[in-house]
Amino acid sequence: MKKVLFYFLTLLIIDSEKAQIRIDSIKTIATNYMKAYGKWDYDKRKTFYAEDILFEDPTAKDVFKQFFAFDGNKMYATFLKTFFKIS
Repeated sequence: MKKVLFYFLTLLIIDSEKAQIRIDSIKTIATNYMKAYGKWDYDKRKTFYAEDILFEDPTAKDVFKQFFAFDGNKMYATFLKTFFKIS
C-alpha cells in the first residue's frame, strides 16, 4: 500500500509541475503579445496568429462603410499596419 501511495504522489507531483510549466508558458506568450500590442508592432503580433487565420469584422460595415475580411496572417498584419498607421 505504501508503494502505491508513493507512486501516486510522485505522479501527482510530476503532473502538477507540468501544469505549472504550461501556465508559465501561457503567461509568457500572453505577456509578449500584449507588449507587441502596446507597441503597435504588427510584425511581432502576426507571429502569434496562425498562418491561415481568417479575420472578419461584420460590424465594420456600420462604422467604416466596408466589410473587413482577411485570409492569412500576412494579409491581416498588412491591413493593421495600413489601417492603424501611426505617424
